Amino acid sequence: MRPRDAARRKAKGPPFSRLGCWWSEELREYAAAIEPAIRAVRGMVMLEEDPEAVMMTIFIPLHEARRAADLDSWKAALEDLITPGGSGPRIVAQFRPQTSIGESCYDADPLGNDRIDVTYELKLMGEDAVRAMEDSDDEAEALKDAVRAPEWVREWYGPFGVAVRDAAAEYYGFDPDDME
Repeated sequence: MRPRDAARRKAKGPPFSRLGCWWSEELREYAAAIEPAIRAVRGMVMLEEDPEAVMMTIFIPLHEARRAADLDSWKAALEDLITPGGSGPRIVAQFRPQTSIGESCYDADPLGNDRIDVTYELKLMGEDAVRAMEDSDDEAEALKDAVRAPEWVREWYGPFGVAVRDAAAEYYGFDPDDME
């Protein structure tokens, strides 16, 4: 090895490889942890490794940014999306499955966990839109398809309700009775 190559190698550190990079395993674990949330918004996580570098690229469709109330809402929602399990306190809605008999709806037993982490979706909407939300209105019912909703909830085909008002008020620090 020429002296110049040895100096360059010493300055760069050891070459990266699947076995030689101390943090490549942590990066793979991080990518695996955020991948379900990224896929739920129709995005993808790419992890590339070669002898010189380890690189992770996260693709999120532009329509997600367009859904945001403003830039600050988008940044807060994005931070939540790329943090495994979300970041900070959570906003958890309750899914209420129902069944219909004739023209009447009755509560049904949940098929699993009936709690939906809707933090990403509400951060994306922005506080003003959240204040205007009512339990089981169209915006609340759209939370059935939240990024972190249990699979059985997303696949529920019958009537349902979503209770989110109290959880949202607690998160944003206002009285639910003062919501518009």
